[in-house]
Amino acid sequence: MAATSAEEVLALAALRSRAERKGHIARHGSIRLAILGGYTFRPLDQLLEHYLSTSAPAPLSCELLLGDFDNYTSEIVDEGGRLGEFKPEVVVLVPSHRSCRYSGPLFDSRDKVEAEARNLAAQILDLCSAANRRTGAEIILANFPLSGQIDPGPYRGRTFASEWSFRKLVNLELGIQAPAYVHICDVEFLSARHGIQNAFDPRAWFETRQPYERGLMLSVARELAHLITHLRTPSKKVAILDLDNTLWGGVIGDDGLNGIEIGDTSPRGEAFKWFQQYLLSLSQRGVLLAACSKNDHDKAIEPFERHPEMVLRMKDFVSFKANWQPKSENIRQIAAELNLGLDSMVFIDDNPAEVDIVRCWARIRRSTLRRCRPAASSNRRVSRPRIWRESANTSRRRSARCCCPRSRTWGHTSRPSI
Repeated sequence: MAATSAEEVLALAALRSRAERKGHIARHGSIRLAILGGYTFRPLDQLLEHYLSTSAPAPLSCELLLGDFDNYTSEIVDEGGRLGEFKPEVVVLVPSHRSCRYSGPLFDSRDKVEAEARNLAAQILDLCSAANRRTGAEIILANFPLSGQIDPGPYRGRTFASEWSFRKLVNLELGIQAPAYVHICDVEFLSARHGIQNAFDPRAWFETRQPYERGLMLSVARELAHLITHLRTPSKKVAILDLDNTLWGGVIGDDGLNGIEIGDTSPRGEAFKWFQQYLLSLSQRGVLLAACSKNDHDKAIEPFERHPEMVLRMKDFVSFKANWQPKSENIRQIAAELNLGLDSMVFIDDNPAEVDIVRCWARIRRSTLRRCRPAASSNRRVSRPRIWRESANTSRRRSARCCCPRSRTWGHTSRPSI
């Protein structure tokens, strides 16, 4: 059973550390990591180290520099300080929540509050810029969790000056204005998912200056590890999709056009429709969609051309393979057509045997391949993948290029793989 609490993960981290020291576990590639901010970062650093050491596809060992409590501004601007000597590859910056409060009265005008929010966000991003110039490191910036305080009651949603609204303004400015080398760790989202009322532990703050409640700290450590690992692994650019029982319920060759489940006429059909809508949103962001199915081609394309409830259509696919060849061979052909490496592709199939076959064939790590059963039950919770990490403009340009046959041919002759 996987560890679910911070205490369990810390116990596993201690065991793993002892095993590494005794040589029972091979050491992985290392990364130099600095954590600075307005808090003390133990045990956050231990949780982060554990998740990095167990992350796929590239486990990492850490060389850590922990900043002093609430001394991050001086540590960043000091040219002869520890940060410059350490030369980190990644700097994690967690600014203090105490700095994210509006200084004026609740009844100030919207323009005045927004100006202060922009100014605070600019100050934080200036620190990120200084850290990047001094060290050349990528910066991971944790934004602010929303306040769980009831005060000032219902009025907190009616003024920009309340702590609730002001933090949201600052977080939005940080996300919009952040340069490419700054990666946002969205603690606002994580705290909302965890439960805002439980995100902050006053006792842990006053006694040891902890940034978050232990449960939220676990989520933040996991997200930080994901962001750091992503800096060393390629983003996923193509979703390769099975058809039967993946994009619709049933088998088109056996059930016929009127027998498959898709659309609002049943809970299961609605779930498949929701999944197609999500895939379409990925396509609109620039992720390429390809089909790979063991089917007769004429039967496979029929729902896309004739079924009124289908969200995806043939024009949404850059490659469509419906035949009786092994799926591994079809995927190889898709990769050749798109001039992309297999590590940039995600294979989605309802059949675990097909996933395992493709995984063995391609020798791709576990995180690249996903089983997807979006409609096994109308009550089933469906998780959206967190693997599409690329700017929308870049992705859309690639999508348009891959849809053009001439551009694909040019790509083959000019570069072997991205």
